[in-house]
Amino acid sequence: MSQSNTSKSQNRLDSIVSDHRSTSPGGDPVLERLLILLQEKKYDEALNLLYRLPRSSDVTQAIGVCSMRTGKVEDAVKVFRTMALLPGTAVFRPALEDVVRINYASALLMKGLPSGVLDALQHLQDKETIPARQLRQAIDRWAAGLPFWRRWDWKLGRTDPPNCRILIDFEPGIFPFVIPPRTDKPNPPQVPLISKQSSSDLAA
Repeated sequence: MSQSNTSKSQNRLDSIVSDHRSTSPGGDPVLERLLILLQEKKYDEALNLLYRLPRSSDVTQAIGVCSMRTGKVEDAVKVFRTMALLPGTAVFRPALEDVVRINYASALLMKGLPSGVLDALQHLQDKETIPARQLRQAIDRWAAGLPFWRRWDWKLGRTDPPNCRILIDFEPGIFPFVIPPRTDKPNPPQVPLISKQSSSDLAA
């Protein structure tokens, strides 16, 4: 990620926290705890904490990524479908950010819909980003291992086989903000957590 993009991502994270603080006087250390949980890959706890923040595009995406990384694939698909597609259609929103396309594609991959993954990646502004390449390579490996007739169906008509499962060797999804590397390991500030919301709440 370029220095300009890194700075922009950090500003987005600062904005998320600023919105939270404006509704939570008293210096609640939500940002520090959230960053530590993400750095330590404690995505279930991070997901719970994210529900405390005012809803925005970046917060919603972070919820979707954490959902993917905790196996809540249906929730992740619903989150990113709402963000990526025009309501009631299969048409992508105009001027959609690459990060949203990649996250939607990642959720579809985990759901076993490789044809949808390729559709989502088709109009990326930068088709050669590492996450986009990882998704295409995962599909290529999967397709190479299909039985002959399944592979033929895939090549000719991009037909998703039933009960499709695509193995990946990377963490799915990308956060819309920078997660800085840990420099030490302090105990994370304790912040009371709320209970998880249902997937129907995510679309609200």
